[in-house]
Parts: sequence; structure tokens; C-alpha cells
Amino acid sequence: MSRYIMVMNSGSSSLKFDVFDEDLKPLIDGKIEAIGEEKSKIKVKYLKDDREDEKSEKFESHLDAIHKITDILKKNEIHKEDFKFVGHRVVHGGLTFKEDRAYVVDDDVISKIDELSELAPLHNPVNLQGIKDTMKVLDKVPQIVVFDSTFHSTLPEYAFRYAISNESIGDEVRKYGFHGISYKYVSGQAAQHLSSSSKLIILHLGNGCSISAIKDGVCIDTSMGISPLQGLVMGTRTGDVDASVVLHIIRQYMSPITEDSIDKVEELLNKKSGLKGVCGVNDMRDIVKGMKDGGKYKLAFDMFVYRIKQYIGSYFVTLGGCDAIIFTAGIGENSSEVREAVCGELSCIGVSIDKEKNKSKSSSSVTEISSDQSKVKVLIIKTNEEKQIAEMGVKELK
Repeated sequence: MSRYIMVMNSGSSSLKFDVFDEDLKPLIDGKIEAIGEEKSKIKVKYLKDDREDEKSEKFESHLDAIHKITDILKKNEIHKEDFKFVGHRVVHGGLTFKEDRAYVVDDDVISKIDELSELAPLHNPVNLQGIKDTMKVLDKVPQIVVFDSTFHSTLPEYAFRYAISNESIGDEVRKYGFHGISYKYVSGQAAQHLSSSSKLIILHLGNGCSISAIKDGVCIDTSMGISPLQGLVMGTRTGDVDASVVLHIIRQYMSPITEDSIDKVEELLNKKSGLKGVCGVNDMRDIVKGMKDGGKYKLAFDMFVYRIKQYIGSYFVTLGGCDAIIFTAGIGENSSEVREAVCGELSCIGVSIDKEKNKSKSSSSVTEISSDQSKVKVLIIKTNEEKQIAEMGVKELK
């Protein structure tokens, strides 16, 4: 009898995996990092007995890593025939996958994800490779996929269109939005916590950052665009930038223009910009430590916070008010400094936080940090994309 669900998230050099029982209780949480590099390592948490293992081990490929995962599971008496399904995250669903649901993986779905790699060359190919490798190892286990972009398919046309002639570029050039799996989970948690809440501004702040305006559970605007590059200042991505900046860089610094020069610009905007481009590091903890003396770390922090406040103001107007501002993901959940800096100047829209609540550590999945005087609730909600994927898979395969 199939008793388990596994969710896998494949990155360019990493592989995260989570195992749940049939009631969606988390059992194992693991991550393999630096795949294909000299110093790769694996970290596994066994949640049932509160045990953790971490060690360095060479992994040549994602396929090699998946074999290791199945070996670990066998030692814990979990075999491939025990799985109901394996769930996967893919960043970009384009116009092909618009319904906000899980899709059962077959040859047609694989082919369409591959075609969408043109829209997400940094993400979809590695996501797809993870699916293919998993299917090789767990060949008879059903595979499902959930797309980060589908949650935002509710955007009205005036919000998702760019002011460019579609006759020249085609309908696929538009805003899609990402981090949708996280937004779906967090907005659901917020709805349970705030039963009367209908207007939410959610900030997903990690190495990749975005913000969304959600009304009655429906996304009406989001900061990321045709790719995850648009919007907030991120760990290594620019966020919003004048398109002429890109043209200037190409003309002035990439001459003669070749396919290789385009790749270099893409790498600059996605991997060498954002916080890292301003101060040399992209870990917010390092930036907070360094900014006490001012200089480039303080500048990076201020730019990060300023862009967030701009979007909050915009989405407050878009929603016609706001019931709750919610922080989630790595920075959102853990950086009291960022939360205080963002909310500290929002009294004009009725936002006030309790500084002691903001600084205190909580094990709760939902934590209120707004003051008693605040007209807008301010929450920290721990995201759980893996559980959301598992829930959507169970619903699809009923």
C-alpha cells in the first residue's frame, strides 16, 4: 500500500527533498548541495525522532544524488513502491500551464516544459532535469508537477500586459509572476488566521524576492514579470531597471554583439547584481552586520528596503486598503532588522509594529508582530512550498 509522498526541488547544483506520510505529516527533510563540485554535502533531518545527519560526500550529478536519496529512504524502510507520488516544482508554466493545479507528468508535459525553457533558461531546464532523473530512478511512481507561475494567472490584462505592440512580439511577452506556490500556501494560512481578511500584501523575501497583492485569495498583481528578474532588489538580481540600461550595457561593454555577449548580460543581471552587485555579498545576515559602519552595506540595505516600501505603497492603493502585510521566506521570516526598517515608515497607511514581538523568536507557523494600535495586521508566516505541492498532488490524484 502506498503510504508516502515525496516532494523534490531541483536547482542548478542542489536538490531538496521532503517526505510526508499519507496524512501530510512531514517525516524527512533533506538537501544535497554543491552537486558536481568538489565539496558537495548532504544534510538530512529525521523529524519523527528529532535527529539530524550532515556529512560531505561527492555527488557527480543530480541522478547520483537521487540514487543516494533512495538509499537513505531504504535504510529507513521506505521503498519506491511505498510512494503515492513524487511532486516537483517548476518555475515557469508560460501560457501553456495556466490552471492553478498539479499536473500529472507525461511525455507531453515534459515536452511543453522543455519548450518553455526559452522563457526561463536559468530555471526550467534544471527543474526538468530533476524530473527526468527522478523518473529514471523511481520509474513506476506517478510524478506530478506544480508551476510557480500559475497562481498569478488571475492577473487582469491591464496588470500583466507590457505597453509594447503584441503584433511585434507575440502574446507570450507579458508578466507571469513567480513564487506562486509559496503565495498559495501563505495566503491560505493567513485566511485561517484572519477569518475576516480579504486584502493581503505578501512579501516573499529570500535570495529571490517578490511581493504580491492578493484579494479574497486571488492575486491581482505581483512584482516579478516575464522572468523572476523584475521587481524588488534581490540577492543577485537587479529587480526593476530601466530597459535602456540593458541596451547601454550591450552597446558600450559587449561590442561586438554576439550570442555570448547576450549570455554575459543575462549573467550580470541575474547572478552579479542586486545586493551582491552593490556591496559584494548577498546574505542579508552579513549585510546587517556590516552596515553598522555605513558604507556599501548600509547602501545595499537601504536600497533593498526602499524598493519594498515603494511596492507596498503601490499595492495598498491597488487593493484599496490592506488588512494584513505578511513577511515570509528566509529574510522575511528571520530578519527583524528588515521587518522593522520596512514597517517603521508605514504609519501613513496605519501600520505599526511591536518591536519586542518583532525581535522575539517564535516556533509558531503564524506570528503577529503588529502593535495594538496598528490598523493593519503585520504577520510573519512560515512558508512551506513542499507541503503545498504535496496537497495539490493529493487533490489532483484523487
